Amino acid sequence: MSDAIFYANEGDIIELLADNYIFTPLTISADKDFSIYTEDFDIILGNPITNNGKVYIKGRGTIKYHYSDYALINATGGELGLAGISLDVNYGVENNGTLDLSDISIEASGTAIKNTSTLTTQNNITLTGVNSYSIYNDGGEASIANAAISGRYIYNNAGTLRLTNSTATRPTSTISLVDYIVNKGTLELTSSSVALTNINPQSGTYSGNDNHRALYNTGSVTITDTTVSHLFEASSNVLRTDYSTLYNDGGSILISDSTILFDGTNASPSSNSNKTAYAIYSPSGSVTIETGSIINRNRTPSYGIYTNSGTITIGIPEPSSSPNYGRDTADVSRTSPEITAINLNTNNSYKSAIGVKNTSGGKVYFYDGKVSGSTTAFAENPTGTEYQYEVCNSTDTSVTPNLYTAQLFWMRDGQSSCAQQNN
Repeated sequence: MSDAIFYANEGDIIELLADNYIFTPLTISADKDFSIYTEDFDIILGNPITNNGKVYIKGRGTIKYHYSDYALINATGGELGLAGISLDVNYGVENNGTLDLSDISIEASGTAIKNTSTLTTQNNITLTGVNSYSIYNDGGEASIANAAISGRYIYNNAGTLRLTNSTATRPTSTISLVDYIVNKGTLELTSSSVALTNINPQSGTYSGNDNHRALYNTGSVTITDTTVSHLFEASSNVLRTDYSTLYNDGGSILISDSTILFDGTNASPSSNSNKTAYAIYSPSGSVTIETGSIINRNRTPSYGIYTNSGTITIGIPEPSSSPNYGRDTADVSRTSPEITAINLNTNNSYKSAIGVKNTSGGKVYFYDGKVSGSTTAFAENPTGTEYQYEVCNSTDTSVTPNLYTAQLFWMRDGQSSCAQQNN
């Protein structure tokens, strides 16, 4: 195949008639523009293929490479398309040019894809980075659609990473605690599912740097029509740091029509009973929930949303540009997000769940929605509610532990609307 590539002219098609073994380094020059059809045959590499030209590889074969560097390196200015093939590798594709993937599978013991430039996918993509990254985006623009992603990490170090109509799952594991998705740039999750599941993570006493979070953010995250879940199923006491589904460390998160779930109902009551679980923990930065559900079902102290010095906005406020802004004729937001934190531990000493909490100067802007907690649902010193709104509360004694509910209502002409609530 190396000779065929050397002599290939623009528009040529190289068709494999048998498995091909390439043991010397292969660099495709920038003036090349050709296609390779593998049919059912494999390409077995002893060194990487570096592409500087325009190359399209299609077929049903497998590219195999089991060394400590990437099997395919798409250089700056290179255009590489892969369709129908599989990669069985330690490290898959390093893209510094333009990479397009369609109907392919990459199974990597290390990193499946490293992207620093432009990456697009379509149609039936499977990406697995078993011991490292399924996707490592470092300053590029990666648009991943219709993909099934699994493995240990997804990392957006810089640039933009988009997941659309995709699933991202870290399989059940006993490995030490890690963040599943890390975002330091711009992350967009649309019509997708992200799931972190751990059964009996390694026990012992660890430092505060040991993390157990489905998504850690210091940049900007937009979550639309997506479920992000953290399923904690430990059956013994594991002395770890606190747990969360979303952890926002000074960045911004916008949630619309989505579900953020922490579920510890399958853990034993003693598992981490001295630790706290959060659906969303935002020490600083901003979290806005326009629509959707924030749910924490757990056997330890639980919070739907918690912030230290950040800002939480629940619901969509009346626009300041509205002629009725600040008047009793303004429209009530119809977004109705819901936040629920229920502590299922029968030990009353752990019965402290609330839906929203802020400390150290954090702000909660509560424009519309419903907040439910096992014992309380009020934010500490809530501020910023819209003109003539009121928080009504009730207790549902049919739920064990009792479910306390607070819901925001509109007051017409300054009159209380709590009697009109319909929980």
